[in-house]
Formats: sequence, structure tokens, C-alpha cells
Amino acid sequence: TKAADTIKVAAKTMVTLRSISAKLKKIHNDLTRRQIAQDAMQNKLLQYTPGSNLVAMKNEVKKMEVPEENNERLSWADLEKRLQALFQCEKELEKSQIVLEQTSKSIFEWARTPYLPDFIENKLYGVWGYRGGAVRTGGNTVIDRYISLNSAGAFIRYFPRALQVGFLSPFPSEWFRTGSTPATNIGKKIMGGIMILFYICLAFFIRGIWEYRKNIEFWIITFHSTFGLIVFTYVYPNVGTLSRMRYGFYMVIMGIGFAFAIQKLIESRQKIVLISKNSSKR
Repeated sequence: TKAADTIKVAAKTMVTLRSISAKLKKIHNDLTRRQIAQDAMQNKLLQYTPGSNLVAMKNEVKKMEVPEENNERLSWADLEKRLQALFQCEKELEKSQIVLEQTSKSIFEWARTPYLPDFIENKLYGVWGYRGGAVRTGGNTVIDRYISLNSAGAFIRYFPRALQVGFLSPFPSEWFRTGSTPATNIGKKIMGGIMILFYICLAFFIRGIWEYRKNIEFWIITFHSTFGLIVFTYVYPNVGTLSRMRYGFYMVIMGIGFAFAIQKLIESRQKIVLISKNSSKR
């Protein structure tokens, strides 16, 4: 009788252990799925904020390595320890999830500026939405994919970069990059040669700013062309599309620089001729 009772107790204990082991396995699998999802979300957010505290947080979250097949062989004390370890992992995941959601909100949701007039806020919001659609469309020449302009402050901080992209793109790094077709490869090399000419024109344009600093017509044309160019730079984060859309505004700037270069060339030749005439008279 005692042996039978002992067998019954052992059988009940085994059933209980199996039940607890099954629950541990379920909790483990659930936490593992959440861990994988958080890793993917962290990797995505790190592309937008590479210098943030997400790197440290990712290293702090412990990986769950529970040998599920051995759970049934563990004692009550060991099972309790593993259960507590899983609960601790769950708490860590919950904390990191809160940080990830806050970071995601700061990147992917529009942040309103209280003191900014609504009509300006709405325009910036529209540009942000259009830019996001262009990024999601993709392409081989998408630039600044992981810069989120989701507030008026972000627009202001991006302005120096917008000037750089608007006036200087496509950059030399793009000239020799392999394209999707042989024709694209040839086009990139041709565009590189054209951009060298544009850089020279831009240098003369900058030199001409001092020359025409008191010319109101010059400043009106420059402001209008630069404004249009910058607007398209904000809207289109694709260099190929930007090169087509900015063409009118961009060529005005390049034309002024080219005209100033020709003017200086003519003046220098006139000086040379004048010097030669004076020297011949002597």
C-alpha cells in the first residue's frame, strides 16, 4: 500500500512537473519572439539614431537561453529559479519596449511646434509626408534615407545639409558607382563631367556675390532660385529626381556663375591687351 501511494505521489509530481515545464516552454517561446521583434526594431531605429542609447540598451537586454528539453528533469527549486529568470527577462523587455516606442514616436510621428503658425506647420507637415513617401518608393539614388524631418526644428537643423545636397549633388562618390544598366553607367560618368563644370560655375557665382552685393536684382534672382532649389531638396530625397526637378532654379545659378566667369575672362584679356599696347609704345 505504501509503495502504491508512493507511486501515485510520484506520478502526480511528474504530471505537475510536466505541466510547469510546458508553461515554461510557452513563456520562453513568447519572450524569444518578443526579443526577436525588439532586435529588428532596434536595428531599424539605430539607422536613424546611430549615436543614441539604443546600443547600450540592446547590450543590456539579456538573451534567454533556457534548455527546454531538460526542464522535466529539474528540481522544484531549479524550476522556480528559471521561472524567476524568465520573469526578470520579461521586465527588461517591457522596459526596453517603452524606450523603443518612445524613440519610434520621436522619429516616425510629427512633432508639433507650439509657437509656430498653423499655416507654416501644415506646409512643413505636407513636405514631411511627401518626403516619407519618396523614401518608401526607394531607388538607387535615394539620399539621407534615415534622416527624419518630423518637426520644424528638424527642418532647420537639416538646412546646411539641404544646401549641400541641392547645390553639389550628385556627389563624386556617385559618378563611378555601378548603375542598374550599362546606359546608366555611361550617364553617371557624363554627369560627373558636367558636375565638374557646375562646380566651377558655382565657385564663380560665390565670387560674384561680393561683386554684385549692392545689386538688388541679383539678390532677388538669387533668393528666388535658391528658395526653389531648397524646397525641392527637402521634398525629393532622390538625387535623380532632384536633378530633374531643380533644373530651372539650378541653371539660373549656374548661368550667373558662368556669365561672371566669362566677364572676368574678358576683363583679364582686355588688361593683357592694354598692357601689351603700353609696353609696345615704350
